[in-house]
Amino acid sequence: MIRNLVFTILVAASSFAATQDRISGNVESGRLAQLKGHLNPNARAELDRGPVDPAMPISYATLYLRPAGGLEELLAGQQNPSSPDFHKWLTPEQFGDRFGLTGNDIGKVTGWLRASGFTVHDVARGRHWITFSGTVAQASAAFHTEIHRYLVNGKTHFANSTELSIPAALEPVIAGVEGLTDFVPEPMHVKAIPQLTNGQL
Repeated sequence: MIRNLVFTILVAASSFAATQDRISGNVESGRLAQLKGHLNPNARAELDRGPVDPAMPISYATLYLRPAGGLEELLAGQQNPSSPDFHKWLTPEQFGDRFGLTGNDIGKVTGWLRASGFTVHDVARGRHWITFSGTVAQASAAFHTEIHRYLVNGKTHFANSTELSIPAALEPVIAGVEGLTDFVPEPMHVKAIPQLTNGQL
């Protein structure tokens, strides 16, 4: 899973300023923003075999959160032998303090998930992903889509039939969702988060 990869992150000698709240206003279901890139290419009308049972469980889906600005510069410095920051690493908690969501924003995102009927399981130590479970009916309502069955090469899969949408207030912090389809591999939605090699976040 993407969340189990390890980040290559720099640790600076000086203390880091905490990130700022990025969710402004109320999380309203009536004002939506589309999450593009979440429609599997196999989710086509000619392969569609109809909606999935609304009671089917969606187990341990992952909501990926956007890191705050400055991460690319940090990574470039850590890979540059001439940089004073070369090969100095962040702990997961330091990463969260600098690039992850604030406690207030985490509370708004998890509050929206719980209000949508989901069970929230884990928040990453680096505060850049959240795992949750629920049903197809809850996922369809929360992400404003339908989850259908698709027959591909003699095998039945499930996937969302349209692009996903989320409350517009959450658009600045939500990078993507994994777990609403069993097609493998799923599209990558979190290019802003680097490949990991030093410490689980």
